[in-house]
Amino acid sequence: MKVADALRMRKSTRAFLDKAVSVEKIQRILNVARFAPSGVNTQPWQVAVVTGNKKRQVTESLENAFRSGIKGKMDYQYYPQKWKEPYKGRRKACGLQLYTTLEIARQDKEKQINQWAANYRAFDAPVMLFFFMEPIMMTGSFLDYGMFLQSL
Repeated sequence: MKVADALRMRKSTRAFLDKAVSVEKIQRILNVARFAPSGVNTQPWQVAVVTGNKKRQVTESLENAFRSGIKGKMDYQYYPQKWKEPYKGRRKACGLQLYTTLEIARQDKEKQINQWAANYRAFDAPVMLFFFMEPIMMTGSFLDYGMFLQSL
């Protein structure tokens, strides 16, 4: 497959089969992705792979914290404090498309919360990958990190 085709065909998946993924397959994927470029070959990423009972424990803890209203402190600001166009409109359209596809009405807050909670279970995927980067790393390392993630 050509890279251009792979990029055009990529999609976000929010539903998974209850089917184990072999350790060998995960290792193969991570081994290939590690060749992503990084400034002076720093490879600033770290990956933790979580499956089975440990994944269940982690996701239960994360989901319980979410449902209890506990908000963790983010290491960095991901989204802007104040949205502006065209980003505000794109964000709204994306959310509307997602909830329309899932048949979740705008006024159905319970279903919206339940859908959001699925994030904390990795949408019930059999494997979770947690990605880390040392806090001393700066903007360029975030770009390197992004190329590594894109390579996955």
